[in-house]
Amino acid sequence: MQLSEKHIKERMYETVVKIRAFEDHILDMFGNNLLSGTTHTYIGQEATAAAIMQYIKDKDTVFSNHRCHGHFLAYGGPEEALLAELMSKEAGVCQGRGGSQHLHYKNFYSNGIQGGIVPNALGVAFADKLDKNGAKTVVFLGDGTLGQGVVYESWNLAAILAAPVVFVIEDNQYAMTTRRKDAVYGDIQSRIQGFGIRAFDIESTDTDELYDFFGEVFRYTDSKKKPSAAVVHNYRLGAHSKGDDTRDPEEIGRYQKNDPYLIVQHKIGERAEILYKTYRQRLQETVDRLSKERILTIQKPGADWKEETTENSAGGPEERLEEKAANNSAGGLDQSLGEKRKKSAGKIADGRLGTCLYHGKERCVERIRDAFAKNLERDRNILLYGEDIRDPYGGAFKATRGLSEEFDGNILNMPISEACMVGMGVGLALNGKIPVIEMMFGDFVTLGFDQILNHAVKYSWVYGQDVAVPMVLRLPMGAKRGYGPTHSQSLEKFLIGVPGLDVIALSPFHDPKAVYDRLFLHLLRPTAVIENKKMYAERVKAVEGCHYGDYTVMEYSSSLYSTLHISLDADEAPDIYILTYGGMVDDCMDASMELMLTDEIQADVIVISALSPLPVKDLKEIIRRHTPVMIVEEGTKTAGIGAELAAQCMENGIADQISRVAAYDMPIPNGIQLERQVIPNKEWVVSEGRRICG
Repeated sequence: MQLSEKHIKERMYETVVKIRAFEDHILDMFGNNLLSGTTHTYIGQEATAAAIMQYIKDKDTVFSNHRCHGHFLAYGGPEEALLAELMSKEAGVCQGRGGSQHLHYKNFYSNGIQGGIVPNALGVAFADKLDKNGAKTVVFLGDGTLGQGVVYESWNLAAILAAPVVFVIEDNQYAMTTRRKDAVYGDIQSRIQGFGIRAFDIESTDTDELYDFFGEVFRYTDSKKKPSAAVVHNYRLGAHSKGDDTRDPEEIGRYQKNDPYLIVQHKIGERAEILYKTYRQRLQETVDRLSKERILTIQKPGADWKEETTENSAGGPEERLEEKAANNSAGGLDQSLGEKRKKSAGKIADGRLGTCLYHGKERCVERIRDAFAKNLERDRNILLYGEDIRDPYGGAFKATRGLSEEFDGNILNMPISEACMVGMGVGLALNGKIPVIEMMFGDFVTLGFDQILNHAVKYSWVYGQDVAVPMVLRLPMGAKRGYGPTHSQSLEKFLIGVPGLDVIALSPFHDPKAVYDRLFLHLLRPTAVIENKKMYAERVKAVEGCHYGDYTVMEYSSSLYSTLHISLDADEAPDIYILTYGGMVDDCMDASMELMLTDEIQADVIVISALSPLPVKDLKEIIRRHTPVMIVEEGTKTAGIGAELAAQCMENGIADQISRVAAYDMPIPNGIQLERQVIPNKEWVVSEGRRICG
């Protein structure tokens, strides 16, 4: 229904009063020790949110920051659920998990990491552009956020992709206690326009003026189908967070004459005060009622977001995945992003899981490429992007060569912007796409680590069951090519400690196509795939009738990604187990053969493909309790995957004699000859095997 201009203005005035009443109330609650944690109020800036939300439609998406209460209430978020969230109550909009800074309601999201939401918003907007649904995305950021590099990466990419996103910069003149003029050089508008993005500018705290201003902004965005920016200069009248205000009181007093609440009072008279008191009374009644309700009981991992892969979950992997997909497809979602999330999170394959062993003659890179081609044909919501991955180059290791000819719109070249690439993937995944992000070298994943740790893995847990982030990170890792200190590392140990991130590793025995087929069919959350780059040019080892040469290969699959038990004599108990993964498999098998031929030591090799969560159940089935276990990894030793494997083996009664072989705790030197001195090889494994066996 089309609202009259008078009705719109009345709604804006009431919104300003509602936000002010809410912020004043929670500050009083903090002052009386009725709330814990932190908060960042919107006092003095209420008119901006009240005006801009008049243009937001149901299909549009809004991303907010740490100063999000006003945005949330103006969007239409329920004040009772917001208050319950701040009180850590189960009735909270995010069940109390998110608190003041982390909110989700319909298509509204907020997160407390400065700048991090900007590429997320870009991803949602780009997905809307691909779907041609006419939706737009609005993202709020403050002037202090202009120190974040990912903001500029996002502006650049938004302009390149012509994504329908509006960047709203609320210049309240301070980043915490640092004045904007001391932290941001030049004027804000020129910075944005340097990327070819139209930047509108206003200094106002009047809802009527701001309503007209944003009308111009959105008319431009809707007609030009391009990104735009709106720079709003105002002043934060409240402290940065509760009472930590170091500004000159005289300066604050000068700006109080432009208080949006006073402007509303002037427009509607004493009704503003009546509304304010009514809201405060209603809030107090809500607090009294909520204080009697229970606080959410936080479940251990295995009861919610990790149920599809943890070993303690009931049922096999198929049953758990189907149950999870059914939960994700349940009601209660909005009909725009929610419907697309359900589709992307509910693709469960028919039939049994099958094997990941290989029986052909193709190289690893060819099997990876075949997997992408097959799955792109099946699901055009899959998007592959990275640096130089389109033809004619086809990626640094040629895993995407030829794909852009057949799937032109699904293969995208990116600027050197790893943080933005990962952050955009989060937004794409939220909006029904399945992004596959190739890091040219796995070493570069550290540049996107904030987006993994503070965005991708947290959203589904904080925001609830209706949010899924099905995305894939392809990480070419490892040495043995002589590329030097920043292009040869094995950094997977930094990923396995991130709750909510699945990490799997290809091996010379695991068919990459089978692994990727399984991943795409069952993808529910962020997953990192470790691709040892030395393996790309090598043929996947063909297993015929459970045999590979002189070895017997047995496959265990308690989870989606199998564990292999490789033995030179499957009828005899081994003297030692060599537990490894990825690029160290060949060295371990060669060591196994040498130990048998020269020392009559039988060393069975165990190859895991699931690095997080670890396949504890498989290891329990394979390993005999009192047989020594040697863990071999290519990464550095201290706090490595071997340490976690050793701890899991000890805690679960799997093994009681464990040793580790890993790279020295130092950077990888340049050249293959120097590499060999610092990373494990066959000789290291043989030497450790002899030591263990006396």
